[in-house]
Amino acid sequence: MDTTLSCAASVGDVYPHRTRHSDPEGHQQLLDSPTSSSKSSLDMDARLDPDDALDALGSKNIYIWFLLISCSLVWGVGAPPMMSSAFITDSDTSHCAGVSNASDCTPTVSLRSEFKLFGENSSLADWTTSAFMIGNMIGGSALSHMADRVGRRPAVVLSTIGLGVVGCLSALSPNVYVFSVMRCFQGAFFTGSSLIGWVLAYECIPRPLRAYTTILFGSAWVAGYCALAPFAYVIHTWRWLMVASSIPALVVGVFYIFALPESFHFLVSQSDRVKTEKWMKNAEKYGSRKIPFSADKLIDNAEAMRKKNAIDEHKVSVIKELLERKIFLLYTFVLAYLWSCDTFVYYGLSLFSTRLAGNRYVNYMLSGLVELPAYGIAPILLDKWGRKPSVSIGHFLTGVAMITYLFIPSDELVLSLTFWLIAKFAISCSFVNIFVYGSEVFPTSIRNLCIGICAVVSKIGGNLAPHVRALEVIVPSLPTIFFASLAFVAGALTLLLPETRNRPLPASIHVTKANYTAVKRDSRTCNLWFKGNDVHSS
Repeated sequence: MDTTLSCAASVGDVYPHRTRHSDPEGHQQLLDSPTSSSKSSLDMDARLDPDDALDALGSKNIYIWFLLISCSLVWGVGAPPMMSSAFITDSDTSHCAGVSNASDCTPTVSLRSEFKLFGENSSLADWTTSAFMIGNMIGGSALSHMADRVGRRPAVVLSTIGLGVVGCLSALSPNVYVFSVMRCFQGAFFTGSSLIGWVLAYECIPRPLRAYTTILFGSAWVAGYCALAPFAYVIHTWRWLMVASSIPALVVGVFYIFALPESFHFLVSQSDRVKTEKWMKNAEKYGSRKIPFSADKLIDNAEAMRKKNAIDEHKVSVIKELLERKIFLLYTFVLAYLWSCDTFVYYGLSLFSTRLAGNRYVNYMLSGLVELPAYGIAPILLDKWGRKPSVSIGHFLTGVAMITYLFIPSDELVLSLTFWLIAKFAISCSFVNIFVYGSEVFPTSIRNLCIGICAVVSKIGGNLAPHVRALEVIVPSLPTIFFASLAFVAGALTLLLPETRNRPLPASIHVTKANYTAVKRDSRTCNLWFKGNDVHSS
């Protein structure tokens, strides 16, 4: 199974109350209580899985926190190489130490100026960023397959070191074509390190901690995102900027060789009894709680469950099921558009921030810092407002902020920047929320397929985002209008999706279709969509 998809399919676990056990509170109490009766322990043994062992360790285990923080570092060191295009593809600018003396100005040599990418060749500079996005698509498939075959740890180590090494080597590129190839490889390693790093962390932490995973990884991303600005301020040539932005990944990759353990879930799935037992003992050494069952028992139960699932596996083609249930074709289309729109607008606003009026380094840093509250607020909005209102309002707010930005006088720098940042905040919230929303809309039998389609289509938005600057040649305000239009359409299309808050994840497409038909027949008004009637409810 593709690791990226297995990660997305389990996003519902980010919210502790959405566990798959029917009695999570009682189960948790059993794990936390070392004095539970032997009878209760026997009952628990019948349903043991790796999450039970992690829950038994508790949320204060130092080993687990070390692992979680270590994995989050890969998002921090991945941000500078990813976002370096915001500075290296600019036209020449002058970096001045003081306006009183023009001789203090140091020329900034960009990729565009060194390779003379102007006129009919100007698009080649933007294609270097598109090459990075194409690498994302390749890496997301190839390296994820590797992670499922040989393990999360070797895939993360290889990807993180590769991200740093290829980034440094790209600084030696003799022309823009070689640089584009290097950026493609770097993009592949970026996806491998960031996505598989997330999965590794997710598979090693107890369920109550998963609510904080997005915040921690998001904070690391923002830190790396913002760190690029001082690098670009101090370093005046694109070649050295590429080296400086890539070295942190190389350092973290070497650190992973000596310090990063394998995913606990992966070890259990591979029936590696020796390494699973060692992992459990290491975790117990740095915490006050013990796991009340052995690695052998855990693996025996996992093997029994795999055999049962193999027997019960549905034989009908997933594609055939999807085509027979056309409502899910609609959901797939809507979510694919949302994913592509959010990718396009997010990276478009990020890369375009250095071209806003005012100090480009400050503008860029602020566009990163504004994401920080988004990672904290997004989960709250999902639980308080629901999935559909949160995602829809986020897109509408992005569109309104962009349209308002168009009508602000050019001399009102602070006001115009404020609305640009509001748009960046809103699209960041929506971007985070659709990962949760998307994994809850589809039933288990087709979830991987549909999420996979959405993820692939989203790369189209990422590939097109660097070229939004070309629209300025037609009309200077066209990029902003384009951002707003896409966001408004996304907000409207979201209303076609069902509300999934506090609803159980449907196990099969047949159950979901039956429930949808019952709800549709029972509905007396056209507000089936707008009031959030859920096709997943029974």
